[in-house]
Amino acid sequence: MKRILPIAVFLLGCLVSWAQPANNNYAAAIDLSSIINLCSADGAFTTLNATADNNKGANWDSGPNYNVWFKFTATTNYMKVQLKTGAPEGTLQYPYLAMWATNGTTELTSVNRNGQYTDLDVDYYGLTPGVVYYISVDNLTGLGYRGTFKLCLNDVVGNNFYEGATDVSGLINTCSADAAYTTVDATADKNKGAAWDSGPNYNRWFKFTATTAYMKVQLKTGGSEGTMQYPYVAMWATNGTTELASVNRNGQYTDLEIDYYGLTPGVVYYISVDNLTGTGYRGTFKLCLSDVVDYNFYEGATDISSLINSCSADAAYTTVDATADKSKGSTWDSGPNYNRWFKFTATTTYMKVQLKTGGSEGTLQYPYLAMWATNGTTEITSVNRNGQYTDLEVDYYGLTPGVVYYISVDNVTGTGYRGTFKLCLSDVVDYNFYEGATDVSGLINTCSADAAYTTVDASADKSKGSAWDSGPNYNRWFKVTATTTYMKV
Repeated sequence: MKRILPIAVFLLGCLVSWAQPANNNYAAAIDLSSIINLCSADGAFTTLNATADNNKGANWDSGPNYNVWFKFTATTNYMKVQLKTGAPEGTLQYPYLAMWATNGTTELTSVNRNGQYTDLDVDYYGLTPGVVYYISVDNLTGLGYRGTFKLCLNDVVGNNFYEGATDVSGLINTCSADAAYTTVDATADKNKGAAWDSGPNYNRWFKFTATTAYMKVQLKTGGSEGTMQYPYVAMWATNGTTELASVNRNGQYTDLEIDYYGLTPGVVYYISVDNLTGTGYRGTFKLCLSDVVDYNFYEGATDISSLINSCSADAAYTTVDATADKSKGSTWDSGPNYNRWFKFTATTTYMKVQLKTGGSEGTLQYPYLAMWATNGTTEITSVNRNGQYTDLEVDYYGLTPGVVYYISVDNVTGTGYRGTFKLCLSDVVDYNFYEGATDVSGLINTCSADAAYTTVDASADKSKGSAWDSGPNYNRWFKVTATTTYMKV
């Protein structure tokens, strides 16, 4: 009799050790309604000794293997379920997670394993309050991967959906913290940006209340700013489906920028951020917003009056991140593509504008240049691209001193051609016009240096000679004070 008790205890221990979880099947799902907006205890649930039941999640790469079941009664039209594992939360390895309609076979959403002890999220917008929905948890095939885990439920819609967009109005004219946001655990919602080459994949939603007619949004990643790779960003009207602006990925850790002029102050607008397909590309990022219109638009043209009779620094300006605005120059063979705007107040009746690129001066390729009247649509003069890194020049005689005029700079279609450039301005009329004719009286009875003058960058002025068979085309002007009744040129 003394041996019976130890044997009985041993047998009971074996039965407990091999007992299946109470929620081993859909019909016995554990009700989690009481932990909505809360979490279970660490290690509260287990797949140990569980068996396969019903279906695997559509995104799972195996299963069902050892899935266990849970249920909840929807309190709103949204639910997020988080599975947490790894000490002290649990011992479950390579987990799977899915959410199901009441029949336990119609999937609402699922997520595949994403690491040995990696937490998982699923969420869904479109539930019916008062209806019961189901959750299944599983793990990769292998008895040693089974284990305990923790669950958290939340019925407050998050920025995985348009309806839960994070309000970033407080970031206007400032930036979020580095790596403040993430596409990890995000799913596709609504539309991709028109400029995006894939998606929506894992897009997150943000919103802001317009304070002016303009908004610039910058997405920053790489280094301390974030881990997201190959990002996309777009701006949308209030319905979240009418696009205002979007930009495609432009490198692995390349920052992106979009802006739009034409918002209505007081109206709410939306931003979506996504990344290229591939869960390994998901990650953190930083956002910056500005409502001060910049030189991507005519209305925010950079005033360069201070550069008259001087030059900007090398590579002072750029067409990177620029978009098309207003018209192309009449001589341009494409555009507007990525044009930037500048303005100056005329100090004389003349202005020469030089665009310099190549080497230290800039990286802009195949540039265009134009000068415009105050409305930004009436062209005064323009010049077409003339080589990959070729400097350009436009000038005009006939301005009204004190009036503001505009300049636009662009480049040929192709984001790889965008880049930096330098600008120089001069209000001293030169020999492109009769009024600025170069005095060559000092050359009487001698010659200038070889190649001293050029018709490059010249434009037509006044009349052609009666013997010329064309013109004026690119005529330059010179003047001489007669010393005798004769002159040979």
